Amino acid sequence: MRKVKERSFKAILQSGAIITTLIAVYILNDSSYSVLDALGFHSPFAKATIILLLLAALNIPFIAIFYFKRNKVVATIKLSHNQYLALFNNPINGVYVVDKEGYVQDINLALCKMLGYVYKDIVGKHYSTFLAKKSMERLNLDRDLQPDKSLVTTEQIIHKNGEILYIEVLSVPFFDPHGKKTGLVGVAKDVTKEKMYSEQLDVLKQRYKSLFDKNPHLACIIDKDGKITETNQTFQDHMGSYKVGVHFKEIIAKDSVDETINLFHKALEGETVTGTNELTGVSGNKIYIDYKSIPIMVNGSLEGIFVVARDITEESRLESLVKKDLQLANLLQHSVISKPLHTNEINISGYFVLANTVGGDLYVWYQIDDGRYGVLILDVMGHGVSSALISMSIRSLLEGLITRVQDPILVMEELNRHMYQLFNFNSTDSVRYFTSIYMLIDTKLKEIKYVNAGHPSGILSYSDKTYELMESNCPPLGLMKKINIESSSIQYEGRTKIILYTDGVLESTGMKRAGEAISVIANAFTQNPNLECEAFVLEALNKRKAPTEDQDDISILKVDLF
Repeated sequence: MRKVKERSFKAILQSGAIITTLIAVYILNDSSYSVLDALGFHSPFAKATIILLLLAALNIPFIAIFYFKRNKVVATIKLSHNQYLALFNNPINGVYVVDKEGYVQDINLALCKMLGYVYKDIVGKHYSTFLAKKSMERLNLDRDLQPDKSLVTTEQIIHKNGEILYIEVLSVPFFDPHGKKTGLVGVAKDVTKEKMYSEQLDVLKQRYKSLFDKNPHLACIIDKDGKITETNQTFQDHMGSYKVGVHFKEIIAKDSVDETINLFHKALEGETVTGTNELTGVSGNKIYIDYKSIPIMVNGSLEGIFVVARDITEESRLESLVKKDLQLANLLQHSVISKPLHTNEINISGYFVLANTVGGDLYVWYQIDDGRYGVLILDVMGHGVSSALISMSIRSLLEGLITRVQDPILVMEELNRHMYQLFNFNSTDSVRYFTSIYMLIDTKLKEIKYVNAGHPSGILSYSDKTYELMESNCPPLGLMKKINIESSSIQYEGRTKIILYTDGVLESTGMKRAGEAISVIANAFTQNPNLECEAFVLEALNKRKAPTEDQDDISILKVDLF
């Protein structure tokens, strides 16, 4: 546009000169001189003066046009220069000028501050002086210094203090009046922090990608609408890659859809939820999973749900087998406890509640001969399978010991020997033991002989509603190879009741002290002679607070003597 204006200006001046010349030629002919003579200008000097004045008058419009155009061009140039200075001296971005050989011709204050140098340290130096090794390795003068058009690159520049800066550079070529490239102008922006954040973000992305893709568990991302948007390799191996884009409810068991959707809505509210489910695998097989749904939050806004699921198919299969075995063991354990015994001289009954499927509590009774009965209750230390195995091992001995050995001291000595030899003699693990009460009841002699091996005190209740305790008279069985065992003997008259129980019954009363719990049990059976063991336990459990994780087995038996 500026060149067009300059050409128009030149054309006007050229036209003015031509017109002036033509007029001069016309004036200087003979008829012009005759007119001047008639006007009284006779001398050649006067005539020449008049002619020059006329020529000057004719050129005044053209001179005025020249100066008007000249001033307008100067104003435009000044405006462009001021705009260039404003851009060059901006306080934010660095600006520099480099000649076609790569030497710095000019820089602004912002670039000096950015690099830590003063003006004289940079101007006149080759721009490669300030490049770090990586930028030097890919230096291309033809490309970087003489681009055919603007070029954007990110260079590593060395700060004066030795620090490597990442500088984003916009290079623009400039030309001389003949259109020849003479150098370039560059605008530099320090993007070191952005580069650092970008690299940190890349590291985080790579870590996330590794955790997601290489996760040994099934992992997927579900959007807010419930559709699967991304899956890892483990998920694809189990379920197939085609599951992407499918709603999660289409891959889970139908009978768990409602529950799973409720958990999904909780996750959408920002809550981490866990659950189990059944999936249909890529080959139609059933896959059982234990999963956790974690909300994906970005700037406080939920973007989706990250789900990681552990394949528990084999674990569930084994657990099912173990459960069946435990159920069988439970049936076996219930089958070996004695059934109620009713005669004209004695009634014996009990109640048995396991904290788990199997446990370490056990009670038995046998009629030895006419008028004599052996009654035993025991509680193996601990809970669950290990205690149940020990109790069942002991159970196999009891009938022979009670019916043949009979004597309480001898029976307890044999049980102690058995327990110590089998479970503690060569054991480097924790010591195993059990507590027990064994009674030999003679209904003809009205006599009760017993040994209490560290067991909760038995309760002997009389018809006058008083009671006495059958307290421990030797240590628990199995702790030592030999123990000192003493027996106690009680004579009874009239209707007498004996209550034996394990420590789980004490806990069921809700009392903190053993003495208080024993009083609750004794008073319950003393005040109500017809109270049965099951009714007592169920009432106690109903009154008690929710059971704890370490809840013990409950065993209680009642002996009515007439």
